[in-house]
Amino acid sequence: KKMLSSIGLDLEKNTYLTYLSPWRPPGNRLLTALEIKEGLALLNQKIQQVHPTYLLFLGADTLRNILAGKTLSALRSGFT
Repeated sequence: KKMLSSIGLDLEKNTYLTYLSPWRPPGNRLLTALEIKEGLALLNQKIQQVHPTYLLFLGADTLRNILAGKTLSALRSGFT
């Protein structure tokens, strides 16, 4: 929380921090297509309720499904 506030982000006022799924699949396996669909629906609903200025997405499943399957390496290459 302190690190976020040091760059002007506040989890109670303007920032929503989340994973794609609110639960961990058994055995830490990849999410199924149904779990992804349900997770996206829940995530969209929450975003509409909260109306955050900033969204901070965590986790590999989030990266793959929110950012159209791009890898972290591919995304980082745009910043070098």
